[in-house]
Amino acid sequence: PPPLWSAKFSPCRQAAISSAGTGAAGATNPPPSLQRLLTSGADGIIRAYRLTDKVVSATSPLDATAVKICHTDSLVGTSQTDGGLSLGYSALDVVRNYAGSDRSAGEEVVVATNPVGCVQVWTRAEQPATADDKENSGADETQQVAKTVKADLEFTIQGATGTTLAIRPVALGPVHGSHPKAKQRPAIVAAVGCLDGSVQIVSTGVGLHPGERGASGNEDKDPVEAGTVHDKLGTGSVVPTSLVWSKSSDTLAVGRKDGTVDLYCCSSDDYNDGSYRRLQRLLCHPKPVRGLTFTSDDALLISGDDEGTLAVHDAVRPNKTAVGLVGAVLHAHSSYVLDLAPLPDGKRFASVGADGLVNVWDVGMLNSGAVHTFAEGKGTGMVWGVSTTSDGRRIVSVHDSGMFVLYSAEE
Repeated sequence: PPPLWSAKFSPCRQAAISSAGTGAAGATNPPPSLQRLLTSGADGIIRAYRLTDKVVSATSPLDATAVKICHTDSLVGTSQTDGGLSLGYSALDVVRNYAGSDRSAGEEVVVATNPVGCVQVWTRAEQPATADDKENSGADETQQVAKTVKADLEFTIQGATGTTLAIRPVALGPVHGSHPKAKQRPAIVAAVGCLDGSVQIVSTGVGLHPGERGASGNEDKDPVEAGTVHDKLGTGSVVPTSLVWSKSSDTLAVGRKDGTVDLYCCSSDDYNDGSYRRLQRLLCHPKPVRGLTFTSDDALLISGDDEGTLAVHDAVRPNKTAVGLVGAVLHAHSSYVLDLAPLPDGKRFASVGADGLVNVWDVGMLNSGAVHTFAEGKGTGMVWGVSTTSDGRRIVSVHDSGMFVLYSAEE
């Protein structure tokens, strides 16, 4: 099978409430958890999977960590034909177009780019699936045929690296300069790295949900056209190799090929004004920074380079105080660090690398080494990507061999 390059757990996650059963003693069993996983790789198809916990009762021999995996959708480009060849998707991100608690609101927005900078956008409804639905239960889910879903929007970013893309969190509201005087509805935007060293902040063409902060009052307007550039940061710098947004502040971290990490934040709190400005440049890596993430509470910024080194920076309020190095791990991997992902407890994060390992770390115990190492992929090539579920129960890694592997992250 072709290599897999990226994986993301979707923030659209539902519980199959109506499927709760009764155990031997008459107690109600907890309903299974439904999660959605997306993977992308060299064959030009993004595969969407549904992960369902296997319910354990007093008479069931199933292990509590077991999970059923069903391939539900195959996401393809707007002009891609069934079975036709296509460039792979080298970068993938996904958001829920609503950060509130209403599970019937919003939709899943998937954005991916191929190596020549062609960006595709898909929107999928929050699945109303429960384990009792005919479509989703079935006698044997493995026999279900995945549905082909073509992209809703497509645009090309000239000069894009084709490997770096990150969607701006929708909870931050409209991107600055796009509201409310604009004649169009504010749209979800993504950061895209370019070969001239810049990062472009571009519209995905998908409008922000009216329930989001600063997005109401213009529901009847068309969203900002896909591919529209709202801002351009860092022109003339070294090529970006990684991107990550802070979820709580309008801050973008950019890892670069020369080992530097730049932090950008909007210069104004006014939606009508402001643009992104560089706040600080971190100089703690001698090699390209391909792994970059904030901890789930945005308190720390973690970076990983091609020498296998991890660095941890204090990232609290970077727009007001300098970001400082608080810890580092030399030889965290024996080769490139290729991706990082936080766990929701604010303490742990996962790293993957070219050595085939998946390491789990605790930011308070870095000097003691990884708290756990998964070596299932060792000797099978690089591990390109890693993602974690919002409840912190699972980690997924994607591999050169074309496989993805699920792990339990429960302590």
